Amino acid sequence: MEEIATIVEISGNKLKLLLTRQAVCKKCGACQKAEDGSFYLELENTVGANAGDKVLVKIEPSNLKISAILYGIPSAMFTIGIFLGFFLGHSETFAFFTGFGFLIISFIAVKSLLKKYKPKIEKII
Repeated sequence: MEEIATIVEISGNKLKLLLTRQAVCKKCGACQKAEDGSFYLELENTVGANAGDKVLVKIEPSNLKISAILYGIPSAMFTIGIFLGFFLGHSETFAFFTGFGFLIISFIAVKSLLKKYKPKIEKII
């Protein structure tokens, strides 16, 4: 989904964007709601924008995909590690540590996969 946002504040390389949140956007959860009811999003300044500029922001709204990546991959890798460790080492202790090792590897994989789903500034309008 693409949204038009206005840059309200620049802090170092971070931009604070004011969004007009649409009905379809309410499920996403990428924005933070301020006390005055407006929605803000903080992103890295990748396009050289200045305060007051309007930018096009691409937001990936699929919470199901993100949840599957965030919870499914580590759970599956831990389970696979436990079974593999038990059949290779024939010990519950070895199986646990193998599963834990697979879990750590899955966290690294998840971190790299989730970068694809972060909101991004496409261009200055």
